[in-house]
Amino acid sequence: MKRPLLLITCTLFAASFFGNAAPTPGCADLTPPGSWSSYLSDGGDRYFELGDGVTYAISGFGFSPAWADGTGQWDWILQYRGAQLSLANVPGTSWYSSSDTNLSFEINLPSLLVKLRNPGGPSSNPYSGHLEMEVAGHAGRFILLATFAGTPSVTYVPETPESWGYTLVTASLTSARICISAAEAPGTTPLTIRGLFGGVPGVELSWNSHTNRLYQFQSCADLSASDWTDLGSPIRGTGTRQSACEPISTGTASRFYRLLEFP
Repeated sequence: MKRPLLLITCTLFAASFFGNAAPTPGCADLTPPGSWSSYLSDGGDRYFELGDGVTYAISGFGFSPAWADGTGQWDWILQYRGAQLSLANVPGTSWYSSSDTNLSFEINLPSLLVKLRNPGGPSSNPYSGHLEMEVAGHAGRFILLATFAGTPSVTYVPETPESWGYTLVTASLTSARICISAAEAPGTTPLTIRGLFGGVPGVELSWNSHTNRLYQFQSCADLSASDWTDLGSPIRGTGTRQSACEPISTGTASRFYRLLEFP
């Protein structure tokens, strides 16, 4: 029986301590942003990683089947149901905490979304040519948004009697931004909500954004339950009034919306 190849990566985090991690709140555009890699086994295993090998690293696992974006903006959306964000507690990073003895802060992310599109037209293999990608994750105080545009490097390693063959896709990121809020429940931003009744029914959510802040839409069906669900990926503020649309199925019960703002 073939076994999945164990792919081991190494970063410069010397150790990791779990406990009262308290990185300093704030936002940072990482320069250079680092790189990303996607591991696709012939046996069906998939992993996704990104980071700069020095200050931060993110790993995604538990892959769900890809699906098409209902808005038509992206060709595929891939979800890794489990992910972990590691932030090195070293001077020079925006999240550095001099009062914390942790060498790194470990944050579990409910999921990692990877959105892909081929500007020249969708392909059965998104990595076969020019690719645009967006990677996003959110958990409590922490939110991240990374992008890539270009042609990645693709390497295929044939199978052996002991393990499946696999494809390794790698490239340098175009941008990466990590934001940390001061509290577990970030302050909400005033929203204007307008119903859309032409074509696909839905709601339009608009707000006054601030340059380079990250925003995350959430919804819930019952305010008393406080069970908020992320809608889509984080949105980078432009300093102008921005808007987003959420389709609503016929017969949908009442919904409540809020917008989280990360400094």
